[in-house]
Amino acid sequence: MQTRIHSRVTLVVVGVVLAGGFNPAQALPTFRVGEGGVPWNIAGPGTLPGGAQIRAVQAADGLTGAAQEFYTQQGSPFELVDSNIEAIGPVTLNGQTHDALLMEWNPANMSAPPENLNIAAWEYVYGVDPDLRGTTIHFSVGVPGFPPGTPPPLPPIWDISLELIDANGGSAGWFLPSPVFGWTDYWIDPDNPMNQSGFLYFEDPTLGFDLSQVVAIRLDEAGTTTMFPVNPGGTAFWDWNVWNHLEVESDPIVPEPATASLALLGLSVLVRRRRMT
Repeated sequence: MQTRIHSRVTLVVVGVVLAGGFNPAQALPTFRVGEGGVPWNIAGPGTLPGGAQIRAVQAADGLTGAAQEFYTQQGSPFELVDSNIEAIGPVTLNGQTHDALLMEWNPANMSAPPENLNIAAWEYVYGVDPDLRGTTIHFSVGVPGFPPGTPPPLPPIWDISLELIDANGGSAGWFLPSPVFGWTDYWIDPDNPMNQSGFLYFEDPTLGFDLSQVVAIRLDEAGTTTMFPVNPGGTAFWDWNVWNHLEVESDPIVPEPATASLALLGLSVLVRRRRMT
């Protein structure tokens, strides 16, 4: 009889924690593509299970409202250009080797001033419009350095951006307005519409943004018209960079205070019951 009492109390405690701290109907669509997840040669470009897709962004897609806000403030001419993406395997930059998705784009006008920015991007497009509240986005990007002995007047890659696009066409993005080289990891908390980790936050001023209905994650790069080193795919004079992985992960579940109190109460009852045996 005592054993039955113990089992029931234990079930009550577990049930309270699950009911208050996690709702299966609100489970978040997490994933990882690239190194440590679905390999690039399977993930992109192409369609993934569940209807998700990896695709290169083209000039006809247009910049998001968030990107327009950011680039307008940079004070340099800019435009979105056609890009290509290709899984190419391991790439070594600054002594670090990682699996890579190559993104390359043909500068729109090589005779333009070197500070002109040619923007390229690729997207992870969801098959549904999931709720990304309570998640963290982690990605790693590889950026080429200057050709040995021939440093250009401006760095070839000028900024990196992570954008989220919602079902209504609204957007929000985090933009890093400074050059980086080699492999670098970044983490973004989409619940916080503010500057993070050196990134500046911008949102569509007209359509706003709804984090609970995200349809696409867009990763951008802006390259100057400066000549690039030959890319790992073998194409000379094209702007390029590489991406190691993209991951959306759920934040740890923390029960609400009331739920935690009920759980502790149940545990104390369980302890007293056991002491009585």
